[in-house]
Amino acid sequence: MKTSVACWLIIFALLGEDAHAQTLTSAAPVPTVSYEAQRARIEQERGIAQTRFDQAAVLCYQRFAVNDCLRDARDLRRDVFANLRQQSLAVRDAQARQKAAER
Repeated sequence: MKTSVACWLIIFALLGEDAHAQTLTSAAPVPTVSYEAQRARIEQERGIAQTRFDQAAVLCYQRFAVNDCLRDARDLRRDVFANLRQQSLAVRDAQARQKAAER
């Protein structure tokens, strides 16, 4: 089924343009910021994405095509979480490389 434009507008408005942009880009190289700060940032973004998904789900339940709207919101959430997971793995790998280099 095709998703209505209004449903996409709701989803993108709640997730924000920056979250959607993250889904379109690959994991960025790990900057020199501390690994703990990067992990904290990723966890914060994950919490924000989950909150926005919850808000989108509430709006979906107010629509006639609830299942389509929820499916699209879940797909977008999955993409955002996958991107955050890639970032988390990049941080972990960079930290492991640094520890190996220090040995």
